[in-house]
Amino acid sequence: MGQEDSKGALTRPPHRFKRLEGLADFRARLHPGAMAARQSVEHGLALLHDGSLPGYCVGCGTLRRFRYSADPQGGLPNWREQLDCDHCQLFNRVRFCLAFLLQEIRHEAPQVYITEQVTFAYAWLKARWPETIGSEYVGESTPVERLTGYMRHLTGDPQAELRHEDLTALTLADASQDAVLSFDVLEHIPDADAALRELFRVLRPGGLLVFTVPFLVDAERSLLRARIGARGIEHLVEPEYHGDPAMDEGCLAFHSFGWDLLERLRAVGFEDEGLLDGWSAATGNLGLMGALTARRPR
Repeated sequence: MGQEDSKGALTRPPHRFKRLEGLADFRARLHPGAMAARQSVEHGLALLHDGSLPGYCVGCGTLRRFRYSADPQGGLPNWREQLDCDHCQLFNRVRFCLAFLLQEIRHEAPQVYITEQVTFAYAWLKARWPETIGSEYVGESTPVERLTGYMRHLTGDPQAELRHEDLTALTLADASQDAVLSFDVLEHIPDADAALRELFRVLRPGGLLVFTVPFLVDAERSLLRARIGARGIEHLVEPEYHGDPAMDEGCLAFHSFGWDLLERLRAVGFEDEGLLDGWSAATGNLGLMGALTARRPR
């Protein structure tokens, strides 16, 4: 049960997470009837609240409102990328992953690495756990001065510096992190398996990986969208670019991941891998978020 205030209103609903271990598990839990029921609720909420939903925000630790824009075609809003809190600004899939992290973390001052630095998520983690490390990939065209200024604004730290990290060759020490968070980054790395190996390396035994990617829930195999060849980038399908605060032109997606991503996590050495399901209207976690988790064995 969740916590209630003096008037009996739900102030802290429980997050119930289920780890889905493959396509068959996904289809058994989220069969067409279950999905239709969820989407019926989502359609009703979108029509009823007209731009913001009430719910418990894990980032604020209290009841807030989560903002969204209606679909001009009359379909469901893009819940995954919206439902940002009107106070802390954390949006749906990020709040979802932070709720899971808080549930799994076993001590008060964990060492956390997040593969971003110019975001509300990094600022939230840094305020909660000051030893948190964040980074961006700083290339030749990266507007370092602009991003540094924005990061200092987000964190309130006028001395903060932008940290560069390449996820395929991290400078972090072996077994130095209790948890690693990565939100929609892995699909942009040509050698995604090399990045997974690095994330495994820097985690301590028992350390937790929580990450999101755009996930093809009905696909056993991942789609390789592009690769680096002798003459540069080779597009194997229609190019797809995602928004990136560090790149005005957007960031090319090299992968669209399917369920074989779990096999790739196991091949690196991870265990307890799975896609997280934790749909909840009470916490503003709607839609399919593509949030995954795995652990380095103890």
